[in-house]
Amino acid sequence: MAFDANNPALRDQQTRKGEFREAARDIVWKDRDSRKFGQSVDTGGAIARALEAAYKLGVAHGGNAGASEPSGSDLPAAPAESIAWNTIPPRPRAIFERILSFKWIVLLAPNAAPWQKQSDRWACYWDWGDRKPEDQRYELADTFSRATLAPIVRLGLMTELEADGRTVLEPTQLAVATWARALAAGHVREPN
Repeated sequence: MAFDANNPALRDQQTRKGEFREAARDIVWKDRDSRKFGQSVDTGGAIARALEAAYKLGVAHGGNAGASEPSGSDLPAAPAESIAWNTIPPRPRAIFERILSFKWIVLLAPNAAPWQKQSDRWACYWDWGDRKPEDQRYELADTFSRATLAPIVRLGLMTELEADGRTVLEPTQLAVATWARALAAGHVREPN
């Protein structure tokens, strides 16, 4: 794992923090996967290499690694109206990616499971359009708790709207710009 000291995006605290979290997730995943299949494990060495890379990045950036606000010349060369993909928490990020790539319709399903403590859920539907008969046009793909998708709403990537008496989640302009930036950077795959 090597962080490019010349990457101006790493001067931004949120981007850097997201990259370090991704590196930590990779270390933990490799450790669990290697142990699962009986392979040798060097988790301590991987952590040491990550810490060394972080130290070298801090030295290369002249001690500004902990600065909360980058100067104007240090800002990442990214669209002003997007956020870094890795700054979205991992579980909501994976769901957000599915919502955008599959073009799901996200509706609030009130009282989805009345026997549970948190019964309201976001229901994600496929819209088959003219490919299926009208009574089979919408198909339930998945459901998620409100808390699971709350970080996406809090970051401004999706917004709750009222349409035809139903509450829906719609992607915002920030979501579209963030998605385009993630596609260009190779963080997500192009939908088929």
